[in-house]
Order: sequence, then structure tokens, then C-alpha cells
Amino acid sequence: ELFLLVSTGSATSDTRIVETMLADYEKTPIQVTTPTLVKVNDNRFLVMWQEFETEKKEWLPIKYVYLDHSGKQIGKVQTLHPFFRLSTAQPLVIDNKVIWTAVSEKHRFVYEMNVN
Repeated sequence: ELFLLVSTGSATSDTRIVETMLADYEKTPIQVTTPTLVKVNDNRFLVMWQEFETEKKEWLPIKYVYLDHSGKQIGKVQTLHPFFRLSTAQPLVIDNKVIWTAVSEKHRFVYEMNVN
């Protein structure tokens, strides 16, 4: 399962935790790896994650979804094509693009994705 917990309120007011389920892989051979939260702007966030198919032992394309400032999902989960990889490096938002790096064996890759 992949879910997001968002704390509402502040230290001086009532706070509650809101859970948003993003994906459910409980009874599948797919594992979620490298979940990444990116702040696009004050009202919009991007969650990206990589999937790994354990039976075939292969990486699957990146999945992503947008959320509002309260953690509410905006639109459906989408798949990023062509095949990209995520890494533990935190992506940056520059000129309406999310940019991140990943290393595979002897190569370093720089990826970008429009967030308009």
C-alpha cells in the first residue's frame, strides 16, 4: 500500500491527521519503492514512486499523482513514459519542471517532467 498522511492545523490549533490512499498493492506481486514527495507550489504537490514486479524481477515505469495542500488527490494516478528511474536524491522544481537524477550501473541520468 502507498498512502500519505497529512497533518491539518498548527501547533496552536486543533490538529487532525488525514490519510489519502494512493495505491493498493496488497495482493499483487508489485512492490513500491522510492516514494517521493515534491512541492510544486504552495497549493500543489506531486507524489512519484517506482514499482518493482517481484515475480518477473523487473522495474516498471514511474507512477505519479498530484495532491492539493490538504493531501486530497487531484486527478488519477498516471504512468510516466518513457521508462525513467527514481533515486533517493530529492527532485527540484525549476521553470515548471521537476528535475531529478538517477544512477544506473556506470551511468548518471538527469530526468525532467513538466508539471503544468
